Amino acid sequence: MTGSNSISLRSLGLPRRLSHVLGCVFASVIFAAGYIWLIGPSALWNALTSVSSWRFGFLLLISTIPLILWGGGFYVILRRLGHTGSFVVSVLLVNASGFLNTITPFGQLGGNPPAALLIKRALGTDFETALAGIGVMNATNRLASIFLGFLAASYLGWRLIIEHALNIAVFGIIAVIVATVLAAGLLWQYRYTLVDNGSQGLSAIIKPLNHLPRIDVPSRERLRQRGVQFIEALELLATAPAELALVFGLCMVGQAFIAAILWVALAALGTDLLFATVLLVIPVAKLGAIAPTPGGLGAAETLLAGTLMTTTEVTAAVAGAAAILYRASAFWIPALTGGFITAWYVLRKPTSQDG
Repeated sequence: MTGSNSISLRSLGLPRRLSHVLGCVFASVIFAAGYIWLIGPSALWNALTSVSSWRFGFLLLISTIPLILWGGGFYVILRRLGHTGSFVVSVLLVNASGFLNTITPFGQLGGNPPAALLIKRALGTDFETALAGIGVMNATNRLASIFLGFLAASYLGWRLIIEHALNIAVFGIIAVIVATVLAAGLLWQYRYTLVDNGSQGLSAIIKPLNHLPRIDVPSRERLRQRGVQFIEALELLATAPAELALVFGLCMVGQAFIAAILWVALAALGTDLLFATVLLVIPVAKLGAIAPTPGGLGAAETLLAGTLMTTTEVTAAVAGAAAILYRASAFWIPALTGGFITAWYVLRKPTSQDG
């Protein structure tokens, strides 16, 4: 029995997965250590300890507002997909999704599938619909952040105060917007072709697993059916422009509060910046979240501090401390509460699809 279990675990690739996780954690440690070393431990510590506890508490208070707004957006999406879960449940699931995005490599790309599994367990929906819902929610959130950055760039350009470093950020944001629109349009145009080809390719890859014990490999037709189900959920959302506009508006307000966290953190460290500058910096800095570390840990802080130093006149210590305060308030501590929510949903009895 023990031998068969060990063979089964090995066949599932658990040692490989464990080594991958340990590699990601090691990369996070390297990024964090390099980040502290570059800024200077003593200067960073002095900057952080200069912030009063009540100001840090105020940062945490601000961080709860985006979660409520995004929960409202997810509530609208769930209702459009035919689920009548409560507003509170939607807020809890968005918070749990944030936790999963934080602990998985590559940010939302890595966090969406486990978040969909959690939503399926909590609401009794199918995986494909849950993945479409949380995927649209996270994508809309990211687009809202980029759009706010574009508006901020337009405002700063109108005031003629964009310097060379900010010009690079502006062109980067415009390039991301154009590339995103073109890629989304192309993928949507050939969505069913992608499902057909994807199911065929995936079926060929996983077919050898049929020879392993206790593994039920889905057929190509079953894979295609699930892909079509995912596309149909997206199409259902695409035919509701009013609901999507509402979700986008809620995401924009939520992202504005996220920017306010960094703005208040900089003010607490004695640095006053235009709010538009902060709105422009954040979308660029968020690229660190796609690093192959859990939640972009280390990489996101380094990129944010570097962006602040190159686009403004803040010192390395202030930029580093602001990045830590921002990430702790907007991501790390909310992720901790999201972890408790995730554990609660995992431990409780799953909801059946019948309700």
